[in-house]
Formats: sequence, structure tokens, C-alpha cells
Amino acid sequence: MINPAEGPSRNALSAENNGPALVALGSTVSPDVSGSVTFGKYRYQAKVAALLWISCLQQDGPIAVVCEHVDDLVLVWEQRLEFRQVKTRIPGRASWTFNEVCKDGGGVDSLIRSRIAFNGRSEGSEVRDSYSLWLEGAASLKEPTAGFFARPSSILGNHKRKVVALAKAVAKDQKKDISDADISAFLDALVILPNRVNEQDIDNMVLAALAGALPNTRVVHVLSALEAILQRAEDAQEGTLVTREAQDFMRAVGLASANEPSALERQTLTKAELIDILPDDPALGHAHLSALLTSGKPISNLRRKLMLACASQEVQIEAAALQSTADSRRLELLASSITAEESLAALAEELLDHGKTVAMRHANHTTPGQQVFIDLKLDRMMLKQLDVDNLFTDRHGQLGYLCCLSDECEYSWRAS
Repeated sequence: MINPAEGPSRNALSAENNGPALVALGSTVSPDVSGSVTFGKYRYQAKVAALLWISCLQQDGPIAVVCEHVDDLVLVWEQRLEFRQVKTRIPGRASWTFNEVCKDGGGVDSLIRSRIAFNGRSEGSEVRDSYSLWLEGAASLKEPTAGFFARPSSILGNHKRKVVALAKAVAKDQKKDISDADISAFLDALVILPNRVNEQDIDNMVLAALAGALPNTRVVHVLSALEAILQRAEDAQEGTLVTREAQDFMRAVGLASANEPSALERQTLTKAELIDILPDDPALGHAHLSALLTSGKPISNLRRKLMLACASQEVQIEAAALQSTADSRRLELLASSITAEESLAALAEELLDHGKTVAMRHANHTTPGQQVFIDLKLDRMMLKQLDVDNLFTDRHGQLGYLCCLSDECEYSWRAS
């Protein structure tokens, strides 16, 4: 169905002149069109798409994300395309290895297939192509895995021959040819992304990224935007909806269909549409969003809670440093005294009560986490008085312990 909204989109002009890379992608025939049919198995992949869509707000971020066209996901810049394959992990299974990703169905084969399809497109251009393999969970630290994952082009000997044999088999299956030089060029353009966030935590990762993009927005509005973003990512995975922004985007480079909307229109998430979905926030358009938040690398509960409470990056960094120092002190106490656990529990109760009182004072503030952290720093002498056993002797040791409690999901830096 077509989005029923009328008139030009809020940021339709940003869809203009996005040119060569999108045209090149439009002329690339997908080697496998079965992906959108099997969406039910890949809810995790839809959330990865949502996370990468949010990365459009970063400085030098993509201008669009395309789902289930040529590969699982394609990130689109004006002059560059990145084909991304997403691999999930059954909980409890061993770490990712070279042999696992380089077997049939391991992920590298799909990216080779995308490379062959991209090279076989009908129109030539100066568009640069790259390939990335997103791996949920940990990777082996042993060789050849560690070396290959760090720099795929560095493999030699039997391991290089294994990749060459895989590429030749993929090309044969596609009824295409692939030269040794092109295999080497593919390995130069390949990036392996292990240790990505797991299925249980990806919702929090997407929420943290969105909160990072909207640092001045109340959490209730961030959550509402999150729901809309996840739904649109699912729509793009399934290829069931065409939005006005996607049509504007395709029309700007001559890819819009004159009759029925194309599959590419149905599967594209544009930066313009994302900005239309998001609530107004002064930070939008100022490239404040950290690339770490959309990288898929897990972040701490402390940082996520501070972000949701609209604390600045400076506060997040300072809080993490205080947490690290306090956690070391806590371990030292537990190792040296049989009464430490009871004393720490008593202090935790006092700190949490005081922290919640401070948070209530800023319940109506637009950046509660920022104000609460600053107030608690200024309350240093009060926090020391709460520490009747003098467990933490550093200048802000008690605040650091509260940061530890926040990382354990005991404290949210805002009124509940």
C-alpha cells in the first residue's frame, strides 16, 4: 500500500541528487529473491536494519538502507555501496571461526554472490563497493580466524585456497566467472564484524542509538519513535509498503516506476523518511550521534540508562570512569572482609534512596540524567555521610558506587 500522507515530505529535498550509487544498485539484479518471503525467521535482521537506518543521522552516514535486495542489507552513500550479510547465533554455540563463515551458507559465500551480481550489472559507474559480515556473538581468538577476521586479504596458503574454491563454486552456481584478481579485490573490500549485540539485547541497542540521536527528547517520545522505526524496518524487510519518501528518493535518480512500485521502492529506508518519523530535537542534523551506538557492539547498562535520561557524552564517559574505580574498590572490599557484603548492601540502599530523591527534583526537566549527575557530584559531602563505614575513600567514590548500581539496573538517573 502507499502511505496516504499528502504533500511533499518534511525533508524531501534531502533525497535529491543522491545519484550514482543508487542507480548502480537499481541496475544490479538480485541473485536471490527469496529473502523477503522468509522474514519471519529474521526479526533480528530487521532490528539490525533499524539500527543501521539510525546511522543515517551520523556525520558521513549513509543516505539510505535497502533491505533484502542483492544481500540482507545494503547501505547506500552517494558514491558507495556496502553489502551486508547478517548472521545470527544460537545461544550456547561456540565462537565464530574461519571455517564456519567460509563454508556453504556461512556468510562469505553470500557476499561473493553479491560481488558477482554487482559486477554483472547493466550499467558501469565509478561507484565503490564494499562487503561486510555482521556476526552476532563472539569470534574465536585462534588462527586462522583472528587474522582473517582482522584483515581478510591477509590469508595465505590452504586458507586462501579455501576461499578461492568457495568463490569459484559460487560463481559456477550463478553461471558466472570470477577471476583470481577479482577474488583478491573482494577480500580487500571485505570487513568481518564479530562480537555484535545478541538477540536478547538488540532492542536496547536500537533504543540507545535512538536516544543518542535525540538527546533532548523525553524518553516517552523516544519510545514512540522507536516503535515506528522498528515497524518500518519490518515493512522494508517484507517489502509490503511504499512511502512517499522512498518514491521521492527513487524519482530523484530516475528509478521510480511509472506503474506499480518497484521492489526497490518497497525495500528502501531513507534518511528523509527517518527524519520525518522522529520528533523535533535540536541535535538532529548536527551529527552528534556516535558511530559506536550504531556499530552493534554492546554498550553497558550504565551508559544506556544515562542516554535514556538525556545525559551528555561527557557525563557518560565520566560516569563510566567512576564506575570502573568503584568496582575495583568493591572487589577489594569483598576479598578482604567477611562483613563487606552486608556493609555494601546497606550503603547501596542509602545511595539509591538519596539518588531517587534527587531524580524526583528533576522529574520535569528535559535532560534529567544530566542534572541528576551534576547534583550528585555537588552532593559529595552528603554522599560521604551516607557511607558510615567509609568504604569508598576516593573523592567521588560513593557516586562511583551508584554508577555500579546503575549498571546493575538498580538506578535509572530519572524519576520512575
